[in-house]
Amino acid sequence: GGPRRQVTWTPPFDDPALSRLMPAEAVDRMAEVLAGLPVPAGPLLLPLSGGLDSRLIAGLVRRAGGSAVTYT
Repeated sequence: GGPRRQVTWTPPFDDPALSRLMPAEAVDRMAEVLAGLPVPAGPLLLPLSGGLDSRLIAGLVRRAGGSAVTYT
């Protein structure tokens, strides 16, 4: 394989109003924020912590047409 690329991104969630969103609204908001990010051509390596963040990221990657390899 060729060289590997690492992408680091910090989400813009400093608005206190975001903490009052219902779960479905939060997913939609995350999808809007992540919509502009490129989905890797190959699988995304994603650690699963058992929390909602990693599962949300996995779902959004799938929604965008990407794939993920997960581990715990």
